Amino acid sequence: PMSGPQFAKIVNKGEMTDALSRAPPKDFSDPLDARVVARLYRRTIEDGFDGLDKLSYARLEWGDDAMATFAATLSEVACSHVVDLDLSYNDFSAKGMEALAHAISLGALSSVRTLNLSHCTALRELPEAIGKELHELATLNLEGCVGLKSLPKSLSTSACLRQLYVNCCHGLDEAMFKALPATVEVIKTPYVPPPVAGTPAATPVGTPRQ
Repeated sequence: PMSGPQFAKIVNKGEMTDALSRAPPKDFSDPLDARVVARLYRRTIEDGFDGLDKLSYARLEWGDDAMATFAATLSEVACSHVVDLDLSYNDFSAKGMEALAHAISLGALSSVRTLNLSHCTALRELPEAIGKELHELATLNLEGCVGLKSLPKSLSTSACLRQLYVNCCHGLDEAMFKALPATVEVIKTPYVPPPVAGTPAATPVGTPRQ
């Protein structure tokens, strides 16, 4: 979703095309109408995000611009109830992650426990905010991030991190894993999604910590 200010800018310019509503462009003869619509949109975004505990934007081919738009929305609607964020199989790079990190540094996503960045192959590095600002983060999934060359140093002081999935992260080495707290399980086998209610759980195989 685009942020309130971005939506207001489009509305005020009369550029509401089918990219937003699949309807013909809309012009407002009265500028007050444009402001009312923009205000209602922002309220809808706030109400829509309020109380959600999971956000999933996987496989959307998001690049850096899309991530910047998402981050701008989070700067307005902090999503403090979200505990699970899935951004897997997208195309953003470190630049897009930095935009997200800025929103996180302002207090967004403060309750996230699971962050899924798996198969985001354009990533070369991750922002320090992941370990520094996401104080509840327990599971970080980096599986298939084949371009990743380093881990944030802030993960070495992450108190809650318990599982790090790194299958096929060929650019990461053992020295990086050894810098993590002993309580972190480094899992190099394929990620196994949590079981559906009523089905037995599979146990991932991790790298023992010394």
